[in-house]
Amino acid sequence: MNARRFSLAAALITLVAAGCAEKEPPPKPEVARPVKVQILSDKLHGEERGFPAKVESNQRATLSFHVAGTLDKILVREGDLVKQGQLLAQLDPKDFELKIAESKAAYDKAQADFSRAKELIRNGYISRSDYDQLDTTYKQARASLAQARQNLAYTSLKAPYEARVAKRYIENYEQVQANQEIFALRGEELLEISFDVPEDLLINLKQSDSPPPTATTFAWAEFPLAGDKRYPLIFKELSAQANENTQTFKATFFMEVPEVITVLPGMNAVVIVDLPKNAFIGWNIPLSALDQRSGEAQVWVFDTKSRTATPKTVHFEPDGEQTILVTEGLNPGDTVIVAGVSELKTGMKLYPMRNYEQAELD
Repeated sequence: MNARRFSLAAALITLVAAGCAEKEPPPKPEVARPVKVQILSDKLHGEERGFPAKVESNQRATLSFHVAGTLDKILVREGDLVKQGQLLAQLDPKDFELKIAESKAAYDKAQADFSRAKELIRNGYISRSDYDQLDTTYKQARASLAQARQNLAYTSLKAPYEARVAKRYIENYEQVQANQEIFALRGEELLEISFDVPEDLLINLKQSDSPPPTATTFAWAEFPLAGDKRYPLIFKELSAQANENTQTFKATFFMEVPEVITVLPGMNAVVIVDLPKNAFIGWNIPLSALDQRSGEAQVWVFDTKSRTATPKTVHFEPDGEQTILVTEGLNPGDTVIVAGVSELKTGMKLYPMRNYEQAELD
């Protein structure tokens, strides 16, 4: 009986040992994950591009009095259209008129004294030094009278050109200082429209420009209140230094004041630029292709040989609510993953979805 129990125990031990000795099953091969992709086109040629822009006045001026005094009259209001030479404001002239009277009396006396001195010095009745002193006094009195008359003229503030009163900074009867701002004017003949140009498009814009008046139109302005109507622009200038925050350059164009709609400085517009045919534009890809987990703007590019994807750092611009324009970091023919990028890892096995599969997801 004992021998039988021993044999049974030995058999069980042998069976367990044999089971432990079996090899673990090999790991299952990694299942490739399907991804939605977009193959970048070779078509990089120029096209129309739209840029948000701001309307400004071509002629802008801040007017002030050259002398201090009490404001006696304000003759225009904000928004008024004024002609060149039109009187806008007037200081109280009383003190200045009194100064002219005093200067005129001093001048008359100095002139009379100097006239007598001319006769006296010819006859040797006064010294040369006395004559020179009277001459100096006369010239100083003449200059003082001229300055007093000029100061009286400075009490009138006139429009330097036809313009619209954009801002009034002071009320009537206030005491004003010399060179204190009184009005801001903006011209009515031409408007300026400014917008920011990305660095990579700067050279293309420079290739397109010509100085007025022979410039060929390659840019237009659109306004929300004008529907699809476009207004031609004439190139003015490009800033030489980039904005430190955006790394863009300010472009400025001229535009004639439209007759049908009211366009005022400060309004928003969209500038449409027709770039040269050889201009590099970039690629429009879905916003969902952008991966910023690393703190940089990256796009995953699929490699058909390794069946994996690699993140590439890119430069881009917003180009709609759901798309971006990649201007740097990608190459023609790249296969870009455009969905589910937040789950991707380096080395992960992938396969591109077929066209009909991608269409079902759209």
